[in-house]
Parts: sequence; C-alpha cells; structure tokens
Amino acid sequence: MIRRIVPISARSALYLTLGITSVIAAPAACLYPSYTFTEPEPSGGGGSGSGTSSTTNPTTTTTTGATSSSGSGGNATTTSSSAASSTSTGMGTTEDCTDGIDNDSDGKIDCADSDCSVGFSCHNPVPDGWTGHYALADGTFSALPGNCPGGTYPNPFYTGYRGPTGAAPQCSTCSCGVPQAETCTIKGFHVSNATCAQQMSESVCQKAVVPVIDGACHPVTMVPGGLTVCGPPVGMNCPGGTQACNLSVYLDDPIAVGGTCAVSAQAPTIPPFSWSNAARACLPSTEGKGCANDFACLPNAPTPFGAVCISKLGDNMCPAGSGYTTKKLFFDLDPMDTRACTECACGGPTGLSCNSSITTYSDPNCGAAIATTAANACSTYPGNPTVGSYKSVSTVFTPGTCAASGGLPMGTAEPLNPVTFCCQ
Repeated sequence: MIRRIVPISARSALYLTLGITSVIAAPAACLYPSYTFTEPEPSGGGGSGSGTSSTTNPTTTTTTGATSSSGSGGNATTTSSSAASSTSTGMGTTEDCTDGIDNDSDGKIDCADSDCSVGFSCHNPVPDGWTGHYALADGTFSALPGNCPGGTYPNPFYTGYRGPTGAAPQCSTCSCGVPQAETCTIKGFHVSNATCAQQMSESVCQKAVVPVIDGACHPVTMVPGGLTVCGPPVGMNCPGGTQACNLSVYLDDPIAVGGTCAVSAQAPTIPPFSWSNAARACLPSTEGKGCANDFACLPNAPTPFGAVCISKLGDNMCPAGSGYTTKKLFFDLDPMDTRACTECACGGPTGLSCNSSITTYSDPNCGAAIATTAANACSTYPGNPTVGSYKSVSTVFTPGTCAASGGLPMGTAEPLNPVTFCCQ
C-alpha cells in the first residue's frame, strides 16, 4: 500500500510571513496535521474515480471535509463535500487536488481531474495588492472557532472583530457645597457734626473709619470729645465753626465677598466595549490548478469556514470585477478608548449677603459703650463724646450658592487597524 504526507507549500509559508501585522499565533490544535492517505495497490483497472478510498487495513482512516462543484469562468459555487484528496483507479495513483501536478498521469490536473469533482472547487484569482485565498469564519463573538479546519485550511492567518459597541460614559451629577470662608465688609462708619436728620440732607463735617468685621476690639483716633469747632463748613473747609463735633454716627451697608464652595468628585461609569462579530481567517496548505482563467483549485472548508475571501490592510472597496464582492471590515480586539467625563467645578458664590452692627466706645479698650448702630442706619451721640474704639457685633451671613459645571461625557471608543476582507 502507498502512504504519502502532503507538506505545507512555500506559498502558504510566504502568506504567513508577509501577512497582516495582526496575525495571531496559531493555536496548537491549528497546526498542519500529518494526514495519511491510503489506497489499494495499483490494479491496472480503469474504473471511474471515487471520493473515498477503501482498504482491508482496520487502522486506515478517511479524512472528511466540505466540497463544491468547480466552475471555469465565474465565482465558484460551494456544495457539500468529502475528501481532501481523491483516488483514481485509472492509473492506480492518488490525485493530489491542490499540488498542480497530474499525479495519476491521466492528462488532467487537480480540479480538471474527475477525481477532484467532489471536495474541491475553482475560485477567482487574487487581484494585485490583495492576499488570499482564505477560508473565513464570521459569526457572533462568543462563537469564534478555536481552531482552523485542519483538514482543509490548517494555517491560521488573522483574527479580527467587527460590530463595535461602545456607549457614551454615564457621568455622575456635579454639585457644590455651601460657600465657606466668605467675609463681610462695610465701607465705613462716619462720626459727624450733624444730627441723624441732617446727615442725609446737608454737607457735614465727618471723620470716616473702615471697620474690620471680625468681632474684635479695634482702637481708633477720632475727634476728641467736647470740641465745638466743627460747625457747618465754609467752602468745605472743616472744621471751621462753633458746632459740637461728635453728634451722630452713620454705618454704611455691609457687603459679603469671597468664599468658595467644595466641589463633588466625578465618578463616571464607562460601559463595557464589545463586538457583535468575531472572525478567523485560515490559509490552505497549497493551492491547486486545473481551473479555467487561472482560477485556483481549493478544498471546500467545513462550516463555519464557508466563505473564500481575499484580504487587504485598511478600509478598502472590494476590487471591481474580481468576483469578491461581499465586504467585511474587521479590527483589532482592543480599541483606543478615550471615553471619560469632564471634571466637576464650582463657580463663585452668588446671592451671598451679610448683616452686621457696630458698637462704638468712648475709651480705647471697648469698655464704655456709646451706641450700637445697625447697617445703613444712624445713631445719635449724646454729649459730644470721645470715640476711642469699636467692634462689630451680630454679624450674620446669608450663604448663597455656587453653580456647578462639568460632568459631561467626552471621548470615544475608536476601533484600530482596519482590515478588509472581500468574499465570494
């Protein structure tokens, strides 16, 4: 009996060497198997060839696969099939259907030989700038075949993915705390030679102090008490009269300024990135001849490797007139994922206000109170007293709010390194 092992061709090895940069390492189960084809010793008979060989040796096995009928001028039509090579009884020699040689010396090579009518088909040539031929399995991500079909297309070439889904990030709501560290300011309190009734209507002599609103005692140097040289001004020269100098005190409106709000942290949720489809492309060990128009004689791959395709780096149109018309675009497994949320921020406080009163004293140590004056109000001083110190009292803040911003989705999940497959 005759035993022969079909080797990996130099052409397949070249594909693997010059193939796409994202070629993955072949799983152990996808390595080219050592097939042993067994047939009877030559009998000299001249019957028709059959798709399987038989023998009385109980250890002989028969390899099965998928087949198709070959065409000579158009796209190959795939049908169900059996053996990866067939046996001719005409010359007593096995016809290898993918080695380009007339093994059984019947004048017909590969797909032209009737021995290859089952399990093989003719496929359009690979156009310039493209590579192939590949058997392609393209299905749901979870159903990606773990291995190449060892009996027909044993050499792994490419694994890619399509149908990306990368939803926008879900951003947390931004918020701002209550304003803190704000200050209350008052433009001044005014000790004047005018009564409270006169303060709003007449030009008066006065001495103004910008108070510190902190509740502490602050000494001041004012017009001493008992002086009567602060009459109505002449040409705004003051003092310059015979009126008592310290008759009243007026307090301006307080203003709240400053302050900041604590901002919340951004805690985005990034939805998982996923693919709807995954594909595996595999090369045959060799490609045969015997087809019209320089078509290639190829074994029919089993399901799910049903499509015969060509490939090219990038996103390309399928080459016109090539016979490969169904485009499939695949990418690397991991995208460039820039999905995120803008950071939260807080603006300055708005609606902030305060209220305060000032108590004035006749001594420098806030011991002898003269009057307590509310904001935007006037108090009468009895007896033309000395004003030697003051302190703020009853200061109250209306906190206001800070406007929050940020927390907006940004970025994308961009698939990388497109590869085009065009299939029959």
